[in-house]
Amino acid sequence: MTNAAAGHVHDALVHQSGDDLAACAAPVLRAALAASEAVVLSCAEASAQILTAALGGDPRISFVGRSGVFRRAAAAISACQRIAEQHLAAGARRVALVGELDFTAGQQDRTRRASFEAIASAALVSYPIWSVCIYGTRQLPREVLAAAERTHPFLITPASRQRSPRYLDPARFLRQARRSRPDPLEETAPVIDVTSPADLAGLRREVRAALAGTARRPETVHGFVLAVSEVVTNALTHGRPPVRVRAWTTASRSVCTVADHGDGFADPLAGYLPARLADRGRGGLGLWLARQGCDDITAEREHGSFTVRIVTRH
Repeated sequence: MTNAAAGHVHDALVHQSGDDLAACAAPVLRAALAASEAVVLSCAEASAQILTAALGGDPRISFVGRSGVFRRAAAAISACQRIAEQHLAAGARRVALVGELDFTAGQQDRTRRASFEAIASAALVSYPIWSVCIYGTRQLPREVLAAAERTHPFLITPASRQRSPRYLDPARFLRQARRSRPDPLEETAPVIDVTSPADLAGLRREVRAALAGTARRPETVHGFVLAVSEVVTNALTHGRPPVRVRAWTTASRSVCTVADHGDGFADPLAGYLPARLADRGRGGLGLWLARQGCDDITAEREHGSFTVRIVTRH
């Protein structure tokens, strides 16, 4: 792996046991260390212990808690970029990042995490990162393992490293997996229902007030308010009126839909990287900022309208 191209290399390491994991990963990670590449582990504690022991406790290994890397896809991409930049600045020629997502939550969270893998393939393409994503066949359901084959260009098993025959272009995978669906909360009365708001500052105050009075962290509230504000601004600027904003909130999550009659955006990867520097003076950062501030943003075009759905879990 040390002779790979300078850009992102994205592998799924599929194992049946701890011995398999060590046998697959240790040789290539030793080679990475020998080639002055940084090795960063951001995986479950049990996997980190197996790999650390297999590498003889090499002090050059770095550790990053996986909760510190993955919560929101856009923020996770930024975290991976920061990890790479820090180690490259310290003299590493490339970063081997061994990650392991937590797929123990419900179906919706599993889909979000699988989608992150597809997003990473596209968003990190220019970074000298070798991502090795751990998948245990005994712990994970078949649907998660199948998604790994579709989101990783390469598969590592005890027998070989080879191209995944089921790999899909990231945008295609996201279009298939991330179809936007109404949240059950949307069947209840909204706490906010505004058409073509003329006062964005007032709308932000309404959203903040709707989230007040609970145990939500201030940064969670701020992020959701920011996301709603940016999406509404985009709809008012680029969409076609009327623009309808509705919001629902409970102790466990907040949801906001922003609907207009414009064409919207078609690229499911939109907003996972900042706009090009040349475009920043004319905007283009709104969706990226919105994705940084909430847990999930999906969009759908149906019956002549375009709806963006913003979700934050508390």
